[in-house]
Amino acid sequence: MPKFIDKIKEELVHTTDTLWQNEVQANLTVARILIITSTLALMALVAERLGLLGFGGSNDAGFILIQSFIELVVAAAICLYFKGEKRWLKILMLLVYCFACARIESVLTSSVTLLMIFPLVLSIRYYSRPVTVFTAVVIVLISGLADYSAIYLGNGRMDLNYIRLFEGAAINLNGQTLRKAIYENPAIIDMAASWRTYFLSFFLPKLAMFIMVSLVCAEIAKKGREAIFAQQAETQKTERIATELNLASNIQTNMLPNIFPAFPERKEFDIFATMDPAKEVGGDFYDFYMIDENHLALVIADVSGKGIPAAMFMMASKIMISNISTFGAHDPALILEKTNQQITATNKSDMFVTVWLGIIDLATGKMTCANAGHEYPCLKQNNQFTLLKDKHGLVVGGIENSKYKNYEIDLQEGDSLFVYTDGVAEATNSNNELFGTDRLLEVLNKDPNISPEKMIGNVRTAIDEFVLDAPQFDDITMLAFKYNGVKNMHELNIEATIENVPIVTAFVDDKLEKLDCPIKVQTQIDIAIDELFSNIAKYAYHPEIGPATVKVEVEEDPMAVVITFIDQGVPYDPLANEDPDISLGVDDREIGGLGIYLVKKTMDDVAYEYKDGQNILKIKKEIK
Repeated sequence: MPKFIDKIKEELVHTTDTLWQNEVQANLTVARILIITSTLALMALVAERLGLLGFGGSNDAGFILIQSFIELVVAAAICLYFKGEKRWLKILMLLVYCFACARIESVLTSSVTLLMIFPLVLSIRYYSRPVTVFTAVVIVLISGLADYSAIYLGNGRMDLNYIRLFEGAAINLNGQTLRKAIYENPAIIDMAASWRTYFLSFFLPKLAMFIMVSLVCAEIAKKGREAIFAQQAETQKTERIATELNLASNIQTNMLPNIFPAFPERKEFDIFATMDPAKEVGGDFYDFYMIDENHLALVIADVSGKGIPAAMFMMASKIMISNISTFGAHDPALILEKTNQQITATNKSDMFVTVWLGIIDLATGKMTCANAGHEYPCLKQNNQFTLLKDKHGLVVGGIENSKYKNYEIDLQEGDSLFVYTDGVAEATNSNNELFGTDRLLEVLNKDPNISPEKMIGNVRTAIDEFVLDAPQFDDITMLAFKYNGVKNMHELNIEATIENVPIVTAFVDDKLEKLDCPIKVQTQIDIAIDELFSNIAKYAYHPEIGPATVKVEVEEDPMAVVITFIDQGVPYDPLANEDPDISLGVDDREIGGLGIYLVKKTMDDVAYEYKDGQNILKIKKEIK
């Protein structure tokens, strides 16, 4: 018994969040039941007063119904006031309900045991076996007390089946009811015999039946509690999985380059990419990175499978390809071969990945590519996108020692490349129709000269309009690349000071060396840089210091380098002055002008303009 009481105390005080939420809702449910019961009691009272319902001649019926009505309403009001958020509310309402049901039963014309079962059934809603057992015990005590008071003390209902009169006793009604006559002359009743008859014939059978019902209700409450714990465990498991998937999704997203514009300082190209996984995490990935100053790698891939395993395999594949290519390999076929060797050596899950890999020389537009079982790329040349049906190698991770072959694409200024995973072409609508490559090319060719970001946006919009409400079954990954050529290849923003002349010279020389510029031409360009940037430093912002921009562009046919000097200083056209007369002696010539003259003579073209508040001076020198 003490253990049972401790169990009740434990459940009254300690509950999990899920059980507490259930208890609050159970309190509110019981409060509503109390209000319904009080309403029925009030309706019974009105019906009794109107003569529509009788209670065996009891004069106490009205008082009992009113009292029960008040108790039920007050208990329900207290619960609603506290919004069901007090732990003692369940005990208060169950006790009040038990007493109210016992009172109401005492005025009925016949014994209604089912009425006392209502509080017991209601206690199940708390899913606590001790609470249900506690309610059952209270009901037995209250019910027994009510019946005892009705028979032995004459309060409330008196069922004459349990009354034994003395032998030879006579009852003189004198116009009174039989019940009232017995009340006024209790000496004629053998109460002891009546109580024994009641206890053996009625109370014990009723008690036995009630115990059986109580056991069933207690077991139901226990199973309900176990179900709540199971549901809570499942919810926690689901939440944990959701958290892990969200974390994995964030890790996967952060592993992919997702800041655009990706290389704002590089003007030779524009690039954009997106990945929309079908689940929380996907098996597709894209990548792009500078292998060195002049080579850009483009990768798009699709791992077999979905979910966490595919995401892990995807991350491993991405890292391998990136590491192999950035450590000196400029050969896509060789990169795929080495990646395949590493994956097949440890690929116990038998997963594989399709890969398209391209490496572009930004100075020439020459792109070397290899395809390991991936989708055909879409290439725009001559203002038209077409499907480039390149030769496929075996998927990476399929067979050890697989070989791959390179092919080349000569990109010209304005050419674009669009690569994707099978989730694009295989996007399916409600009629099981595929989006297909024909629709893809149609969308791309509607406006082939737009930026890569708008290009991908148009394709995604077209896919969404095609599939409508059909679910997405596969990851949708796209990468678009536009080659702008070598114009505006490099740009340097720096303060216009004499001390920065060597920095500007080194910046330009670095570009010239990559173009195999002859030493004589490079020296002439260096002299021009020294003269022009020094003039900007001395005079453009004097006596202050201001910014300057130096741009290096490369032209072809014939190859030439164009260097642009831009400052926001006072307007000044160095070409407006007359050239000095170099036929005169040093003493006879005017000071100044010789440096600009030398630049004009050594460069193939020199031009100046003042535009938008900027001095813009360009020099051009062919590289022979």
